[in-house]
Amino acid sequence: MNQIELLNRITRKIRQSLELREILDAAVTEVRAFLKIDRVKIYKFYRQERKQRLLVEMQNHELENARKEAERASSLKSTFLSSSSHELRTPLASILNYLKLLKEGFYENEQELLEYIETAHLSAENLHRIVDSILDIAILAGRTNKWC
Repeated sequence: MNQIELLNRITRKIRQSLELREILDAAVTEVRAFLKIDRVKIYKFYRQERKQRLLVEMQNHELENARKEAERASSLKSTFLSSSSHELRTPLASILNYLKLLKEGFYENEQELLEYIETAHLSAENLHRIVDSILDIAILAGRTNKWC
């Protein structure tokens, strides 16, 4: 092999090396671009996942508050109903008892008859006020629920 052939061979090897280097550089550039795109996608995915997690946490907090409010309203309703039940039964029982006394004639004179009638009447007025108050509360509660 002479020097010219050797130089030609070396030149071809260098060209091949340069071509190979260009191919490798191009491949590295493509891989870097791909990895950059993947990093961007991963970052976007992470941000979206974080937003979703925060949204779920906020919704859970709102649901917990709503549950507590519902439990408080239920407790208030139970207290109101038990109190109202007692407040209604007391004057009603008084009215019924005095009317029974009157019906069966358990009075000794006209004065006692008038006292029984007056007591029954006062109990009826008291019962009427209580029922009116309860109805007013129910009407207000109905309006409040419509506004919510």
